[in-house]
Amino acid sequence: MKNNVDISVVVIVYNIEQYIKKCLDSIINQTKKNIEIIIVDDESSDSSGKICDEYSKKYDNIYTYHKKNGGPSSSRNFGLKKATGKYICFVDGDDFILDDFIENLYDTLEKYQLDIVVSNHYTYPNKEKAMNHFTKNKVLSGFEMINSHPCIHSSNDLNPVWRLMFKTELLKNNNIKFNEEITIGEDFVFNLNAFLKAEKVMAISYAGYMYNIGRQDSLTRNEFKISYETSLEKQY
Repeated sequence: MKNNVDISVVVIVYNIEQYIKKCLDSIINQTKKNIEIIIVDDESSDSSGKICDEYSKKYDNIYTYHKKNGGPSSSRNFGLKKATGKYICFVDGDDFILDDFIENLYDTLEKYQLDIVVSNHYTYPNKEKAMNHFTKNKVLSGFEMINSHPCIHSSNDLNPVWRLMFKTELLKNNNIKFNEEITIGEDFVFNLNAFLKAEKVMAISYAGYMYNIGRQDSLTRNEFKISYETSLEKQY
């Protein structure tokens, strides 16, 4: 499975034993095949790690890694290093994706030879569709996409990394990683850096990522605080 993989799906996991099976099953059941699933367990203290090991034993395209606790950015960077696919996306282990999520994003990347594709998502369990404000269905450079956004400074459109799919070589060749020194806004910084290096980006109306808002201690959920700006100062 490690040869000529189309997509690497990095799943970050930390104490989510009640959610992780639903997440992994949703990736296994994708209509798009030839994917590798890279699970990064961030030193869970519940049975999450054991569950992931069981999936790795059952499926030859699932690889589980256990690392010292370091937070979401550390886990995603670990997964990025392990990724061998032409494209890469990130899934939080307490969320899940619709069956055609990967196929839709992959097909768009291939059709238009993109560096990045941006989708929309649903919040779960209320199943409300959340739309980004990027120009839709038009190939632009990353800089043009950001510059044409009507409210990039006040919207949340550059923040969630999990509704994007990237060309892996764009990230690795430009050494684009998650900043492990910041705890709020790390997705924003990562996505911004990727956009500024991308020659071809497209936003689409499709939504297939199910973002779990029912869990208050989510892997990556933080209320907006003044520390957001303080955190970003460590990057810039």
